[in-house]
Amino acid sequence: MRRNAMKIVGYIAFCGTLVFVSAIAMAQGKTDESQKGASYSSSTPSTDSVKKLRQLGVPTKEMIPGLIKDLTSQNEVVRLEAVETLSELGNEATSAIPALINMLHDKDPLVRETTALALAGFGAKAAPAVPELIKLLGDENRRVREGASVALENIGQDAVGPLIQVLKKGEGPDVDLAIQALARIGKASEQPLLTAFVSKDQKTAQAATMALTMMEAIPVDSLVKLLTGADPKVAQRAGEILIAIGAPAVPALVKALRSR
Repeated sequence: MRRNAMKIVGYIAFCGTLVFVSAIAMAQGKTDESQKGASYSSSTPSTDSVKKLRQLGVPTKEMIPGLIKDLTSQNEVVRLEAVETLSELGNEATSAIPALINMLHDKDPLVRETTALALAGFGAKAAPAVPELIKLLGDENRRVREGASVALENIGQDAVGPLIQVLKKGEGPDVDLAIQALARIGKASEQPLLTAFVSKDQKTAQAATMALTMMEAIPVDSLVKLLTGADPKVAQRAGEILIAIGAPAVPALVKALRSR
């Protein structure tokens, strides 16, 4: 394998494609929040929904109107446990999504965090929450920021565009979380990230590079094509990712060489 790799390296050097040399040579040396369950305590004020939950022991969809009402309570414990109970109801409680979106502005950081995680449980159905969740990536509370990132990741495709916009800031906790969310979204974020990767804006390009590097399924073929592009900076970044991938990138590199 090493002898073949050296032949490839020699051939590439002869052709003048030096970025390929680095990528293949280095590649040869490489080897390869849980949601809280609601449990009303005896000290929780006895709203109608609390009384019903105490009687039945488990939440039911018939409680949803009362739980939505509880979200506006002056008592943060009532608000928090209403969010948790709606989260337990899952897809049965999609009618509560607009009310939950409003709870992302709650003054209590634990309520904001729990609400973000509750919305995460709705997946793509929580897409209307994306603008507010994007704002929460910059929340002063770390756990709230992380909860928002999880929700955006679970929402998926509808969150990709707004997350890409966050990358343009270049740095900050919100940018770091946007990078993580985009990487975890996976296939739906691949093409937008590749577009950001070749951006003339260096902050956007660097953030996209980090996200692509963190993806579970890195788009190797697309990165290989960028090695011989007109922009040497783009080629360099693509080469760096391929080097980081290591041996798994070699087949795509060899295939590209054979097609030259």
